[in-house]
Amino acid sequence: MGDADRKIPAVKLFVSQLNSARQPVEAADVTGLEESNLVGLVLMGIEFTRVWVQGIVIEVNPAERSFIVDDNTGTVTAVVPGIGLDGGTNDAGHGVRDGGADGLPKKGQHVLMVGAVEAPCDDNGQGRRVQRRRSSCRRYRVLCDVVKDVGPESPNRDTLWGLEVIDFWMSRPRNPQG
Repeated sequence: MGDADRKIPAVKLFVSQLNSARQPVEAADVTGLEESNLVGLVLMGIEFTRVWVQGIVIEVNPAERSFIVDDNTGTVTAVVPGIGLDGGTNDAGHGVRDGGADGLPKKGQHVLMVGAVEAPCDDNGQGRRVQRRRSSCRRYRVLCDVVKDVGPESPNRDTLWGLEVIDFWMSRPRNPQG
């Protein structure tokens, strides 16, 4: 993911919203994603390729440089491909402050993550385009370029995050067909 990709604004959403988003009818609607596992999605008429999600880390997999976040509406897998096992930072210069020795967040940490959306994988771990119809088994992953510990010093973080997401979506014009 290049610097230009990180400049595309991310939409704030709950995991349940990410799971209910759909791909545009025409794959060509999203420029530059034709040959990758990254997908463009549509939710309530808003097209996006990057998301901002917050929640509690419930599982960490250092071997795959991934972790699972639960935001009380669902779970999503986050992948941090550029993090070094020495706890360094990814290509964007972001690490996880107060994370584990491998640079990934610790189980139980409340984190915010921003990144591109990757299509679900098949049983062989190969990326694939998802069917255009809704499927209960489809799961997106977030390829993070930003992961930050929100920290315990913010006791109302869940409530405030919920309000931020609601404000984001309430301030957008609604498209009943999206």
